[in-house]
Amino acid sequence: MSRRNAVKSDVSWSARRGWTALAALALGLACAGPTGPAPGNRSPANTAGAPPWVHGGCGVYPEAEAVGRLCGVGSTEPGAPPALARETANARARGELSLRLQERTVAALARTPATSAWVEDGRDVQVARRLADLAQAATRQVDTWIGPDDSVFTLVVLERPDFRAAVARLSELPPAARRAILRETAALFVGNASP
Repeated sequence: MSRRNAVKSDVSWSARRGWTALAALALGLACAGPTGPAPGNRSPANTAGAPPWVHGGCGVYPEAEAVGRLCGVGSTEPGAPPALARETANARARGELSLRLQERTVAALARTPATSAWVEDGRDVQVARRLADLAQAATRQVDTWIGPDDSVFTLVVLERPDFRAAVARLSELPPAARRAILRETAALFVGNASP
């Protein structure tokens, strides 16, 4: 066995998995952008005339209350080409929404007896990612605002019925886990209707 192969085999599977998970988390956070109101120069001069959701997110989006929606707000800094800026803001908004869903899904699976053992082998994270991917596919962009400095802000929404359909498509989940996920994520959706 060559020295190179010996060094490779010394690195344990756990260490590789840990570094891979850390790299994936860093990439996800970098692509998703920050949570909450969008970053950038949000001084009154640069956001004059902005819709309320630019600063307040889904809580101030007028139509969110009626249906029960989960919103994500993404933005870009000034100076990017317009088409790229819109796509980046959209991806960041969807990323924000996805991260919030993943956190709640992992928490729900860890507290559910039928799936608590999944935490040990990482299946909880895999299921949470799959659910977030299914939910992301159901999101839609509902508004975009371009500031006077050319920064772009995008609002995307996921409606509660679309999220419920995404949970139903995860066939490997026991019924108790489905209920736990819907219960755990209910607080994320604006509106008073039950999940």
